[in-house]
Amino acid sequence: MSGEKIDKDKSVSYDPNIVPAETAARMKREGDSFKSTAPGQTVDSEGLANNYAVEPEPYVNEPGDLRDAD
Repeated sequence: MSGEKIDKDKSVSYDPNIVPAETAARMKREGDSFKSTAPGQTVDSEGLANNYAVEPEPYVNEPGDLRDAD
């Protein structure tokens, strides 16, 4: 980061002396709106998005409930 000052009060990294390159780029790109997310999304302490998909229960295309067969 060529001489840019990082605001350490924003808690952007697990290590206060090291800022990941993608986090520094995002801070520069987003400016004052850094780390603000819409409801339902999470952001880790480094400012990276944590969006986890929920995998539905697999099913077999057969009539009836297979859970009863167990």
